[in-house]
Amino acid sequence: MQDGDAIKGAESEPPWQFHNDNNYVAELFGDDDKRYLATKSLCQSVQSSFPKSMGEDAWYIVVTSTLITCGQPDAIRYIFAVIVERLRQQQETVSPKDTNALSAKLKDVLMKQWTLIGIPLVISAVPHLAKATTETHAFLEKERQAQSNTASYTPDPVSIPPSMQQQEESSHYTPKTIDTTTESRGHAFMQQIYLHNLPRIMSTWGPHQADFEWLEKRIIYGLFLSDHVVLTGLEAELVTLSSIMAQGLRLPSLWHVRGLMRLGIGEGDVEGVCDAVKGVTKWAGREGTEGWIRAGEVDAEMDDPRKSDGSKGKR
Repeated sequence: MQDGDAIKGAESEPPWQFHNDNNYVAELFGDDDKRYLATKSLCQSVQSSFPKSMGEDAWYIVVTSTLITCGQPDAIRYIFAVIVERLRQQQETVSPKDTNALSAKLKDVLMKQWTLIGIPLVISAVPHLAKATTETHAFLEKERQAQSNTASYTPDPVSIPPSMQQQEESSHYTPKTIDTTTESRGHAFMQQIYLHNLPRIMSTWGPHQADFEWLEKRIIYGLFLSDHVVLTGLEAELVTLSSIMAQGLRLPSLWHVRGLMRLGIGEGDVEGVCDAVKGVTKWAGREGTEGWIRAGEVDAEMDDPRKSDGSKGKR
């Protein structure tokens, strides 16, 4: 998918075909479903061309993180509904357990993404994810009740919003501490991504290195990006690359294009991820993606942006 192909795909007949789940969509959006349909077309286009080696959830992780970075925190509600509609076409039944798993996945995108784009956009997305989760649970319960014997119907306990105490007890984030174990885990994942480039990058921080090295190892990577309980390491790196690339930051984008390669992803599939981020960014109204980094410019093992003879080479 080249730059902007997501838009082209959305304007023509999409490759990912299924009938509209009119009852579900109408319940969530009523007659005001234009934004939903536009988001659905974008998702269809990205999903159809996204590298399959990344796993079946990777495409919507990239779409979500890219659109939020582009200033569309409410997009997470529409993406959630697109995925639920798709599940309802693929599965005989979709339960609150299924939608809770989706909600947890998208929440973990946000828990990692705030370290990359800042808290305001991410915290603005949280109510939209919460609304998508609760209104979907309400729809599924109403549907289940209508299909059951009313006398024997009991609500699915999974569909009941958890109390604050239940949230704290089930969270794997709230018990965490900022200690040397956390730092070691963060540093280990950083080394997977940066390898021999890491010391040189950190050395550019000069008299501020100690504080920012602590921040990277213990907080950004230690607590969040190296936490792979919900998102895998590969999915966490997809959040990182898409969040950085959608901001137009060329050098950090290079580091994380290279990071995907160091996690074992081939150049062609990494290029597919880059094309998806660029296409979604253009769909969101951002221009200037033509000069963004391409996987073909990057060598997974090189740390010097120029060859020894001074000519430009892979980075």
